[in-house]
Amino acid sequence: MHATFEMQNHAIGYVHLNKEIDFMSLRTILPAFAALVVALMILPTAHAMDSKKVAKGGPDLTKVRAHIAKEEWKKAQTLLQPLAKSHPKSADVFNLLGFTQRSSGQFDVSLKNYLHALKLNPAHLEAHVYLGQLYIKTGKLEKAVAQSKIIAKLCPKGCKPRKELEKALANAKW
Repeated sequence: MHATFEMQNHAIGYVHLNKEIDFMSLRTILPAFAALVVALMILPTAHAMDSKKVAKGGPDLTKVRAHIAKEEWKKAQTLLQPLAKSHPKSADVFNLLGFTQRSSGQFDVSLKNYLHALKLNPAHLEAHVYLGQLYIKTGKLEKAVAQSKIIAKLCPKGCKPRKELEKALANAKW
């Protein structure tokens, strides 16, 4: 089945288009186009902060986050340390381990875990934010600014992690 279309040209009135659309071709292209649209809708979440959902093949961090929410750093660390061994490629595990260590004053080991998280996933926004906050806390403001610049490149239109670190930098004592 073919169709011929007419369209109005404002200068000359109606113009007959000689282009024919093959509806059978349209039926084959439409599913691929729909898949592309869905993929583009999902893409922005690919670099989201530490997801609250369990990543495919990743550890369930629900209990860890519950301890973190209650500021129970040692309990969270007790759960995270075995996860770091059983999931050595989970940037989320090393990021949260660094967070709990920084929160309990263990700055050196916290730094190592943030850097490891970023080695596993260089686009891990939350790890960049927390590393920047560690640098602020330890007086390394230039390094915190560098983390802010990395975040700005990862989310140029702005995002919550970017605002979070920018606010911390604005409140830092220079």
